[in-house]
Amino acid sequence: MKIGIFTHDNADVDAVMSCYVMREFLKHVGFTRVSIFIASASADAKRVMAALNLEVPVGSEPEPVDVAFLLDLNAIDRVPERYREVVRTAHRIFVIDHHHVERMEKGVTYLCLPLSSTCEVLLHLIRAAGAEELLMRDDVARSLLLGIYADTVMLKHAGASTLKVVSEVSGATGVRVPMSLLRREKDVSERIAVLRAMSRTAYVRVDDLIVAATYVGSFESSAATALLRAGADIAVVLSEKREKGKRFYRVILRTRRDMNLAEIAAKLARELGGIGGGHAKAAALEVPAVLDARDLLRKTLNTLCELLKAQVGKHGVHGA
Repeated sequence: MKIGIFTHDNADVDAVMSCYVMREFLKHVGFTRVSIFIASASADAKRVMAALNLEVPVGSEPEPVDVAFLLDLNAIDRVPERYREVVRTAHRIFVIDHHHVERMEKGVTYLCLPLSSTCEVLLHLIRAAGAEELLMRDDVARSLLLGIYADTVMLKHAGASTLKVVSEVSGATGVRVPMSLLRREKDVSERIAVLRAMSRTAYVRVDDLIVAATYVGSFESSAATALLRAGADIAVVLSEKREKGKRFYRVILRTRRDMNLAEIAAKLARELGGIGGGHAKAAALEVPAVLDARDLLRKTLNTLCELLKAQVGKHGVHGA
């Protein structure tokens, strides 16, 4: 039986570490033909892989599999296009994720828990399977911890249950996460992109909330972080993407307030004809590029305000 492990485009640290740990877990319980399929990885993920000398392929050619595991994504439509048909033709499909699931597909088995990261979900899966000895391997423990640390911004957004499992794994193994791997200096192009994003920012006041929105060509997460640091309660950042000749927009949402952006992203996606989901405080959606970027940004702001049950006309939209 051939097993394939897949994740989303531009795989982040949590996604890549999850794929690595899942492969090691499946081999540990007796499966021998297990392959990882990652179309592309983020700069942070590549740096971590290189530093830890992890054998995780990026850009592998698609090949048929009997069983497909989707990690850190919960919809077949979000599987990278080059692997999508391989996944759809698999005999069994399993989804393991920590994001809100908007729509469950027939014939797909889901393990989606509201935890900090997919790595934390896998940690609980390994324990439930009675394979705790796997957690004593330095490479597995370190990979799980790195995924958790990355998705919680160095545990800043970690809850009590996450802190507990991190402490247990660290205490049992003695493994320490090299924090320097998750810290990096922004290069000139990233800083310029953020400055441009700030100059294009529009905002809406929704009662006591400030919703700030902008558009960039790249570095969406950095732009969103900058908006939050500047005082926004919710950041909306739009960017135009192209994949195999297809043009679409990616919109990311970030907040520092206690709200569920995953549900809002899913609702926004339905309103705008796309797909969306994510974390409670960090979510994203992808929509067809049928509107001008500025028009879509304004529509997104207005729709978001409606979802927040605010009166856009009363408060007004300001900025570019």
